[in-house]
Order: sequence, then C-alpha cells, then structure tokens
Amino acid sequence: MRFFTKNKKWLIIAFVILVVFLLLSSSNDKVTKNVIPSTSKISEKKSSLPKQNTQSSPQSRGGRLLGMSISEGKIGFDKAFAVAQSVGVKVIELPILWDDYEPNPGKYIESWLPVANEFYPKNGTKISLSLNPIDTNVVRLPEDLKNKSFNDPVVIERYKSFVNFVASQMLNSDIFVVAIGNEIDIYLGDSEKRWQEYIEFYNAVAPYVREKFPKAVVGSKITFGGVVDFNDRVKLINNHADAVLVTYYPFEKGGSIMRNPATVHDDFKLITELYPNKKIYLTEIGYPSGAPNGSSEAKQAEFVRESFSAWDTYSSRIPFLNFVWLHDKSPEDVSEFQKYYGLKDEGFASYLGTLGLRTYDGKDKPAFVELRKAVKDRGW
Repeated sequence: MRFFTKNKKWLIIAFVILVVFLLLSSSNDKVTKNVIPSTSKISEKKSSLPKQNTQSSPQSRGGRLLGMSISEGKIGFDKAFAVAQSVGVKVIELPILWDDYEPNPGKYIESWLPVANEFYPKNGTKISLSLNPIDTNVVRLPEDLKNKSFNDPVVIERYKSFVNFVASQMLNSDIFVVAIGNEIDIYLGDSEKRWQEYIEFYNAVAPYVREKFPKAVVGSKITFGGVVDFNDRVKLINNHADAVLVTYYPFEKGGSIMRNPATVHDDFKLITELYPNKKIYLTEIGYPSGAPNGSSEAKQAEFVRESFSAWDTYSSRIPFLNFVWLHDKSPEDVSEFQKYYGLKDEGFASYLGTLGLRTYDGKDKPAFVELRKAVKDRGW
C-alpha cells in the first residue's frame, strides 16, 4: 500500500501512455489494412503459383555433373570454353546430324570429330553425344534413305554403320551420354505409326550403340512436354533406355510464353514420379530472357536459382543437368534457325536469341551471375 501511494503519480502517467499507444496502434492497423491485401487474398494468389522450394540452404554438389552447350558468341570458342570451365562445367554437348556426316551412302566425312577427340580429353571434359536421325521436327536420314521408314532393315543397318564411324573417330573421348535422336517426340507427334516404327528402330540399334560406347548412358532425348503428353508411347522407349533423357524449357502449353520460374520444382517432382526407377538426365535446360516470351533477365536469373534449388531436392534422382546456351545467338544465327525449323514467329525468334546465360558480346547476364553463385555455394 505504501508503495502504491508513493508511486501513484508514476502509475497514472504510465497508464495514460499505454492508452495513447493502444489508440495509435488501432489507427495504424486501419491504415495498414487499406494498403495491404487481406490475408485471404494473399493466400489465393499463392495457391495459384507453383510450390516454392522450402530448403533453407544449398546442398553439397556430391556426384552431380554440370553441363553446358557452349555457344561461343562474339568472343570465340577458346574464351567461351574457359568461361564454362570457370563455373565447373565438366560435360559438353555435341550434336551430330546423320545426313551431314554421310552425304553419300557409306561415305563419311570427319568434320570436327578428330579435333574434339583430341581437345576434350586433354581438358578433362566428358561428352554428351546426340547421334540424330531426328532433330526436333526435322528428319536427318541420308538422302537415299529419306523415303524409308525408321524400322526398315536398311535404315537400321546404315545407322549402325554411322554409329561405328563416329565411335572410331572418338576413341580417346570420355563419352558420357549417347542420345539416339534429339526431341524425337516433336516429329513423331501423335502418329501411332511413326512411334511404332521409331520404337522398333530404337530397340534394334540401342544394343549396338552400347557396344560401341560401353561407358555411356544410352537413350533418346524427348521434351518434357512429350514425356508428359505421350507418356505411354515414350515409356516404350524409356523402359529400354539406361536413363530418361529430357529437354526442359518451361513454356506455357502450345505457346512461346514462359511459365513462372518456380514451376521447375513441380516439374522435377512430376518427372521423377513418372519414372521412379530411372535416373533423369536433363540433357537440355533453359529459359529465355526475351520480353516476347513473357520473360526478362530477372526471370531468367530466378529460373537458374530455382533450378539449382530443385536440383538439390532431387539430386539423388537427377545426376546431370545441361544448360543451353552459354551465349545468346546472333540475329543471323536466329534467322538460320528459323529457316531450319520452319518457324517464323516472334516468340520463337526471341527464344532462340535470348536463351544464353550471357549476351552475344560476352557479358554476364544476371542468370550467369546467379549460376556462378549457385555452383560456388554447392562446392563446384
């Protein structure tokens, strides 16, 4: 009681201060509610987006391998290769188009194969080969075989000879992956006949490819959309493949607009669930930075960050990831690609021209800065 009497004055002052504080807090709450969406609206927005990764820190590299499709841009191959090595790239993709190397029946040209066979082993670099009778939407059979079906015995034997030729030129190379065709689902489409013919072709030549490249993982490169949309047919190939070889560019279905970068988490989850007993090799992965693709350099960087985060989650299932490309393509290159694929729209041109992690002139985009940070954080 004596304490209360002596301190009554200060208690009254403290009480007044508390009342004023509560009134001000109430007023501030009203202002805040006017400028910030309600909790229910935030929840609605979050529920419409792909799930975000919840991992708190990067995972150690472990046995994972990082690849890169080295477009040299304006700086030349030697400098571009050094840039790729600086971020821990250990695998290089080399596409080989069948008809380019067999312009006449049984007559092959070496092109750059002997150079690659000498250069990459000296630099401790593995090779991911694509031996392509199909390249996305283009058939690459030699001219005299163009009118034959893939399961024709002549086509099968000639492809084996082509494989034998390539193997003979790459004796010193560490061949890590061999893809029998690139994005074959684009050409095969929804044709049961084409799929059946190619499946028979694949089953006939795959054992021979393994014989010639005994250390390599053998399969066929198929787009992520193809794996999902044609899964029953695709499984007839992938069930006999050493791993599921996937190309991954997260477009909105049927268009050239990119999906939210964080969608990579759900997509990695989906494909690993489709093939619970197979390793997944992401033989191509990329995200353009062009505005016609609904993208930006910031979104491309976010995609790189989210890809590594998702890769951490599924590191035991996805041992290999190959980014496409190192540098943007020149307008002249884009024009040639458009002619090759027969696609002239602005979105496709933007995709080709802005897919690089660096500019054509050799400057880092935010995506490459993000990649450099990601590999450093994981011990590459």
